[in-house]
Amino acid sequence: MIPSFARGRSVSPLQIASLCALPVLLSVAFASRRAQAHQKTAIALSGPLAAAPCSHHGDIEIADAHVAFGETVTCVSTGAEVRIEDTHVAEGSRFYVRAESHGDAGPPPWAETMCSSGALDCNVCATDVVTQFKHLAGNELPPGAELSREEIDEWSFDRNQTYPPSGSKPKNALEQIALNYHFQGFVRTNSLSVPFAGTYSHSDKGSIFFVGGPDLELEALHDAWTGHPSGASVLGRFVLFGDHTSNSPRAVRMIPVSNHLDETMAHLFIPPFDLGAETGNIQMGGGVGMVKLTSGGYMLISTGPGGPSATDDDKHDPDPRYTDFHYVRANPNAAGTALSPFGTILPASNGAMDLTPFHMGRWIQVYGEGASAKKYQYSENLTVISECETGDVYVIHASMLNPYALAIQRGYWRLSRVEWDGVRPYLDPVYYLEHDQDWENCYIRSAGTAWVNPSHKIELYCHDYRVGPLEEQIEFRRRVVNY
Repeated sequence: MIPSFARGRSVSPLQIASLCALPVLLSVAFASRRAQAHQKTAIALSGPLAAAPCSHHGDIEIADAHVAFGETVTCVSTGAEVRIEDTHVAEGSRFYVRAESHGDAGPPPWAETMCSSGALDCNVCATDVVTQFKHLAGNELPPGAELSREEIDEWSFDRNQTYPPSGSKPKNALEQIALNYHFQGFVRTNSLSVPFAGTYSHSDKGSIFFVGGPDLELEALHDAWTGHPSGASVLGRFVLFGDHTSNSPRAVRMIPVSNHLDETMAHLFIPPFDLGAETGNIQMGGGVGMVKLTSGGYMLISTGPGGPSATDDDKHDPDPRYTDFHYVRANPNAAGTALSPFGTILPASNGAMDLTPFHMGRWIQVYGEGASAKKYQYSENLTVISECETGDVYVIHASMLNPYALAIQRGYWRLSRVEWDGVRPYLDPVYYLEHDQDWENCYIRSAGTAWVNPSHKIELYCHDYRVGPLEEQIEFRRRVVNY
């Protein structure tokens, strides 16, 4: 428990030192990160404190909260005070409290921003995300900058060769006559030797593939549990994607890129969660991604469904899209040592990671409602990015206007910032980039993703829609701003 001197009273700077070896989780009562600067009302926090930013321009009241082993939480109140009651801070965690007169230091960052290229469990942050996104759209380019729209490359395979670890051949795993089986995701990894990976749907069993070498050749094919895995994303040295079986909870599966030739794979099972009047399940058909938080845990963001799920015959009025937010933290082992989620990548025989997923909330996007709503409904991929200057979390969805139109529609990338409505996270649409796409090398909806390079610049990737009969070369496109 918090020492008795901290209960019901603000904590002075001299007393803070007594609290600096403890952590927390949060079940919610947060103000929007950007709304904080415009209000002086008190906010109340309870449950796991590590899941969201604990900063406010006004009083912060913390009660019945906790910080778990291995987490680090910083709470900052500007122009007011922090009151703490009945809050447990576990041994081996850290809990910092600041009450500032003017808030010159600013709020603590939410996402981890100090990750280097090649870090184990986090990605490089992007500088000034909104401005970069505008530049990628060809808008407000600074003097001397040039937008590169048509950098086309390709990777190849032998359709009759068997590839590890599944022993599958591309002609069986990747070729399908039906148009609804296609590339589900294509990502740039943080590896120099194995720079690309992705997922593919199939009438029988989907695949996860890795592309490497100086000539960009297929090196590995993994089996999915289902015929329709989600799109892929990257976190540190891992590629992750959503998958499920008929008799287990839905799972985020993670493959270490360095072990892409063998069957090493960990499973983060996401159990059903309480939505009040009903029980919900994680939706990942519209994309899934993760970001490391400064608290020591991770935020998992997923959107679904991916297809139109139309409510009328013209398939122009899709059902709502659901974005779920989970806070994921490592459980301590029997010796009381905090395990990184990715330190358990070679776990027990069932491959399940020693993690606790906590459902932070569900945000619902209804067709036709909200800013740029039409630029959202058909997403099948998303990328999660942290901003260097602020630690804010951004999400980029890839989609198109109407995948069921006779003529191919324009594709788009939608940028949203993760905010709080006082109860749960939600996506605030910020900007969208729209441009032509095609079947051959830039079908955005099914395989469009973003990547932040070591120079903190955002690159956009789109890819061929599907593997055609007898095809052995696959094209993709890269969009980047050359400064």
